[in-house]
Amino acid sequence: FLQLIWAALLGALAFGEPVEVWVIAGGALIILAISANTWAEARRDRQAPAVVEDP
Repeated sequence: FLQLIWAALLGALAFGEPVEVWVIAGGALIILAISANTWAEARRDRQAPAVVEDP
């Protein structure tokens, strides 16, 4: 997940490339998706397990 940050930093420092808005927007989208996925998994794990009765 840090490759985007390192690539943007290396491009800016070594090659003088400006960090574009799309790079920042893409990074924010990735962080948002990871956060949503982590939140959904944590919520699912907190739910009570289903009770299975023996026949």
